[in-house]
Parts: sequence; C-alpha cells; structure tokens
Amino acid sequence: MERFYASLKTLRPVQAMVLVLALLASAGATYAGYELSSGGPSSGLAEDQQLIPIGFGDLVRQVTTSGSLEFPNRETLSFGTAGKVERLLVRDGQSVTAGQELARLDAATAATLAQSVAQAQVDIITAQKLLDELAIPTELSLAQARRKVAGAEFDLQAAREALDGLLNSAALDLAQARQKVAKAEFDLKAAGEALDEANVPFSSEQIKTQEQTVASVRVKVRDAEEALGGLGVSFSQSLAQALLNQADAKADLVAARNALDTYEAANIIKLSQAREDQAQAQTVYDEIALRLEDLLSSQASGVEGLFGQILQTQEFLATLKDTLDSANAELVPLEQLVTKKEKEESDLAEATSSLDDLGAGATTPAIEAQLAKIEDARTNLGAVLNSGLDATVAEAELAALKLGLSAVESGANPAQISLFESDFVQAWAKLGKEEESLADMIAGPDAVTVELRSREIDVAAASLKQADLDLEYLLSLSLEDPALLDSRLAAISEGNLAEITAVPDAVEVALRSQEIEVAMASLDQADQDLADLLAPDAADLALLFARLTAAQTAHAAALEKLRNATITAPFDGIVSLVSVLEGDQVGANAPIVEVVDPSVVEMDGIVDEIDILLLREGLIASITVDALPGRVLEGFVSEIAPVANIQQGVVTYSVRVQIQIPDGLRLRDGLSAVADLVLEQRLNVLLLPQQAIFGSFQAPTVMLETESGIEERPVILGDTDGFWTEVQAGLQEGDRVVIQNAQVSDDPFQALRDRFRGGGGIGGGGAFPGRR
Repeated sequence: MERFYASLKTLRPVQAMVLVLALLASAGATYAGYELSSGGPSSGLAEDQQLIPIGFGDLVRQVTTSGSLEFPNRETLSFGTAGKVERLLVRDGQSVTAGQELARLDAATAATLAQSVAQAQVDIITAQKLLDELAIPTELSLAQARRKVAGAEFDLQAAREALDGLLNSAALDLAQARQKVAKAEFDLKAAGEALDEANVPFSSEQIKTQEQTVASVRVKVRDAEEALGGLGVSFSQSLAQALLNQADAKADLVAARNALDTYEAANIIKLSQAREDQAQAQTVYDEIALRLEDLLSSQASGVEGLFGQILQTQEFLATLKDTLDSANAELVPLEQLVTKKEKEESDLAEATSSLDDLGAGATTPAIEAQLAKIEDARTNLGAVLNSGLDATVAEAELAALKLGLSAVESGANPAQISLFESDFVQAWAKLGKEEESLADMIAGPDAVTVELRSREIDVAAASLKQADLDLEYLLSLSLEDPALLDSRLAAISEGNLAEITAVPDAVEVALRSQEIEVAMASLDQADQDLADLLAPDAADLALLFARLTAAQTAHAAALEKLRNATITAPFDGIVSLVSVLEGDQVGANAPIVEVVDPSVVEMDGIVDEIDILLLREGLIASITVDALPGRVLEGFVSEIAPVANIQQGVVTYSVRVQIQIPDGLRLRDGLSAVADLVLEQRLNVLLLPQQAIFGSFQAPTVMLETESGIEERPVILGDTDGFWTEVQAGLQEGDRVVIQNAQVSDDPFQALRDRFRGGGGIGGGGAFPGRR
C-alpha cells in the first residue's frame, strides 16, 4: 500500500480525480454483484466483512510516465572554416537523403583548403622519408657514412704524423745542421791541404817515382790487353774483326750524317744564301768571261777603243771571282761533311762486304749481345765527351768490349771474359790518372790552380760560417730561458755539438695538438653517425614517428575541413532549421543547417524512486499519444538516468523510451505522450485480494468459508502488486474468503485490476540532463 500511496504523489490533479471516480464506480458495481451472487450476508461475519470467491487472473506491475516526443538523431552542421556561403541548396522542412549537398563555401576558400591538404600530404611524405631513412638506411647513405669515417681516420693519422714530424723535425734539422758544420769544417781543411800541395813543387825523386808508377801501370794495361786478346782468335781473318769494323763504320756514318744534318739545320739560311750567291756569281762570271773574250778578240783585231772596256771588264771579273770564291768558301764545310759522309758510307759498304765474305749468317746471340754492349759503350763515350767530363773510363770500357768481341767469337768463358774486361778497364783508368798526375808534377805549381785552391778555402770558410749561423738559429727556436740559450751558444763555440738537444716550437706543437683533437672529434662524430645509421636511436625514431603521426593528423584535419566546405546530409531526414542566407560571411563554427531523423522517436519521462530499481533497459512500453486517441504504440526503455532528480524532497529518475513507429505513421517533434512501463507480469495465476490476507508476514492466513463455517487456513503467497497477491498453495479457484469491506462480484476487483494493474504511480514528464 505504501508503494501505491507513493505513486499517488506523482499524479496530476486531473489524473487523481479520474482515479477516484473510477474507484467509486468499480466499488459499487462489485458490491452489487457480490450481493446477487452470495444471496446476502453470511452468518458469523462482522458488518465490515464479506465473502468473495477467488479465481485466476494476470498479475501485472507497471509504471506510468508522461512526456513529449523528440527526435534524438539531429545534427547542427557547420563548415568548420570561416568563409562566404556561395550556395544554399535547401530550405526549412525539406526532406533530404544521406549525402545530399546542402550548402557550399566560396571557391577561394575551397582552394585554400585544398592547398592545405596538398601541403599536409607533402609533410607526410617528408616525415615518412625521414623515418624510412633513419629506420632503414640506404646503401648510398651507409657508403657516405663509412667514407666519412675513413676520411676522419685519415685526417687523424695525418694530424698525428704532423705532430710526430714536428717533434722529430727539430732533432732532424739540428742533426742536419751539425752535419753541415762538420762537412764545412772538413771542406775547409781539405781546401787548405790542397792549397799547400799546390804551392809546393815536386822533387825529382817524386817525379821519378811517379814515372815508375806510370810505367808499371802501362805494363798492367798491356798485360790485361794481352790476356783478353789471348782468349780470342787472330783478328786478321776474324769474323769478330769484320763485325767490329762494320759497327765502327755504322757509328762513323751515323756521326757523319748527324754532323751534316746539324750543320745544315744550324746554317740553313746561310747555306741557302751561299748557294744562291754562288749560282748568281758563277752565271755573271761566265757571262763576263765570255764578254771579255769577245773584247779581247776585238782588241786583237785592232779596235783600240775597246781597251778601256776591257780593263773595266777585267776588274769587274776579278770582283766577281772574289764573290764566287767567298761563296765557295762558305760551302766548303758543308762539302767536307758531305765528303766525309760519303767516305763513311763507302767504308760501311766495304765492311759489310768483308763481313759477307766471312759469313755474316754465322753470328751467334753472344756475339750480337757483345755488339750491343759495344754500341752502348760508344753512345756513353759520346755523351761523356759532349758533357766535357773525363772520358778515360768510358774509352777504356769501349776498348775492353772491342777486345772481348774476339774472345766471345772463340767461345771463351763469359765470366772469364768479363773478368779480363774489368781488369783492362781498371788498368786503363789508373794509367790515365797516373799519367795526369805525372804531367802535373812535371809542370810544377800552377798559378791558376793556386788561385782556385785559395778560392776554395774562401768558399769553405763562408760555408762553415753559414752552417754555424744556421745551427745557432735552430737552437734559439722556442727557447724561453736565456741561460739555456747562452749555454747552447757556448756549446757551439766550444764545439760540443753532441750535448745540444733540439726543442720544437711550442706554438707549432700546440697547433698540431689542437688539430689532433679536432680530428678525433670528427672521427667520434663520424663513428656516431654511422652507428646511428646501423642502429638508430629509439628516441629519434619515436620523434620522427611522432612527426609522421602529427603530419597524418594534420592531413586528416585538413582533408576533413576540405570535405566540410561542402555540407552534405549525414542521414535521411528533414531540414529542421536553416540559419544563413547565400552570400553571408560565416565563422568556422557558425550553425548553417540542422537536420533531424524522423524515423527515430523518443520520449523522456520520470519514475519514482520506489520503482527505479525494478526498471531496466529493454523493458516493454505501451505509448499513447494525445494526438492519436485510441491508438497504442509499442516501445522499450532505451536509457535510465544514473543520477536522481530531487525537487522539494521528492526523488525521481529520468527514463527514456524509444517508440517503434509503424509504417505510414509520421510523428512530429513535441507531441504529448504517456508510456506504461511493464515492470513484471505473471499470467493466469490464482489471485487473492490484499484485504483477504490475515495473520503475520511470516505466517499469512485467510478466513475460508467451509461447510462447517468460517475457519482460518494458512496459505503460501507469491508476488503482489499491492492490490492482488498470488496464491501458491492453500486455496483453489472458487473458494470464498473473507475480506474487510468486501466487494463482491463474479470477478471481484476485476475493474480495479484492469484500471490500476500493478498499482504503479503515474509519472509526469521529465527529461535527461543535457537533453534538448
């Protein structure tokens, strides 16, 4: 009953009045029926008690709430970007389909948004490229990194070598300076000794001794020549002699040709002019000579007037003779060279003929090799002579090879031939030196030689002084201690060079050390860069990934803005509101069009706290709309508010009911409606009026009519709706029980059960927090 009274609190005045009238009418009808069926009051009953039969019926518990219909699916659409409304394609109340274009921004704004999308796409590509390069380095980047490491290692090695060279160069320079000083001192001493020797004449005994030495060396030369010649055959009929003659003839011919070519090249203009002068002088000379003969013939005939012409012609002829002789004289050297060349060609032809007679085809590789050596020696001798150097050794080598040719032809041992050739060369060279010394001894002191030796002494002294200055300069470098410098200078003056050590320039050392540090830093950085390529840092990867994600987000946002530049219907529905006109300048979030979906209709109501725990989402609801009298629509509870509404101590909760709209029916927003929410129902169960229950809650009983009268009988009860209670055991259909203020009929309290089934309160309208 308490739940019933609590539900009454939620009734509106009109609903309460209707309920009271219905109760009175039902009670009167019930009482009349009961009187007719019972035939009057039973004996043993109090005045306020009556007997009624019980039977089967439906036990239904429900809650009633009211509210207004609403379209929950509605969207207020905006461009999301400030701009000008270029097109407005719908009006209020117009039906639209999903994807239908409703409004559009101006082309300039759309172009700007498209550019933003393109830039965002470029940012994505750039971020993805950087991420890929870091995560998966290319072969080119790895090669460049490795090359950078190698370059840094090379630079570091070069810097270290530069420092080592600097540290060692001071000692090396000092050693070289000491060596220069020592050499200058030696040269000065040797020049002095040479000058002393040049000033002292040789004695007769010394000259005689030298003559004996020369004679002895000549004997050695002759012995070496005989030993080398003894290995070969007689040169008179030797093939080797013929080959040697041919080689000499070839060499002489080449020399003659070279001399002729050289002379012609050097005097080409002079020779050309001389030949021209010779030809002209000869021509004129011949003409004058003929004329002179004619004049002389004329004079002999007695023509005395021609005497003067004859004399003049003779003088002119003499002058031409001198000119011709001069031209001929200019050509004499050339003619001599030509003659010599022709002679050498003749000698070569003769030597070749002799070689052919001896059998030119009999030469062996050994002979050809020896001839090649002779040719090389002859070339070397020519070079030495052209340079102005002493040609004694070169002449001796050529002579030895010529003598050895016969030995090669005879098949002598090559090693023995080489040994005898070497002995011959040494003996010849020594003979040349000893003969030169003998000539110098006989000639006595030479003023030129003395002057030359004196100048050599001056040069050696100057070199020694410069070497001392250079050494002093090296020792003074990087010395900050004057005392140390003085000690070194003293060591120099005393000649104690071994005690002096070199000190490198401190500035240079610091510079080279700094270069090493820079090179090491570069190498560390190159190694780190390569390591980063091979194993990228997780933080760097995360940073680039975040950059890529941000670029993708920005691209999605830009693309969404571009799409929103054209507003389209999100679903099939009706345009409920148009807020702008074409040409209006609108903000980014300014409402443009509102679209609702009329296919989904909901109603918000309130339920008392007593019944809220019995509600659940999905409960069946029956909805009546004031604008549709006599028609009941089906629905279900779609949402229950988790937070209570408290007003003047009354606690209620908001519930939302979704209505299932039949085909062909179109509702409108704001219509009034009432919803009956079925909490629980038990169909076709035995029902007992609440007024017929006696006893206690733990042991309920009823007053049952029996043949012996009214007796109290225990019963087992089930669910109740506050008016009726289910009887699970103890009674049967048709049993008559006593009730207080009994109201009897064929179906007692059926009217109450039909009208107020479940006894739930009738709620008023309500709304969920935040619902429009």
